[in-house]
Amino acid sequence: MPVTEAELDKVSLNGKPLTLLTREEALEGLYYAHFRIRQLYFERAEARNTEFLIGDRVEKSRGYKWPGRVVSVFRTLSGADRVVVECDVPEVEGALHIYVPEQLKRT
Repeated sequence: MPVTEAELDKVSLNGKPLTLLTREEALEGLYYAHFRIRQLYFERAEARNTEFLIGDRVEKSRGYKWPGRVVSVFRTLSGADRVVVECDVPEVEGALHIYVPEQLKRT
């Protein structure tokens, strides 16, 4: 959804309108926003009580290995944690499987 100039004029960083920020101030604001978003992401992951985060390299702990990276961590409607792994084996690269955390280990 596009943002209008009127809406942009209402946004500020440390009391200064975004349209008047220097390049350095804008970059500092972006860095802070990125840091805060990552901080909130990790806090939410801890609150979910799951040990896996997006980007972790994992494989199944038993049976076929299914090596890959975590691309999503979510909670089902019933409250159970699930981890989505994207396989990186060339023959099936990009295929997704959903696991319970207990089925996986970090590699």
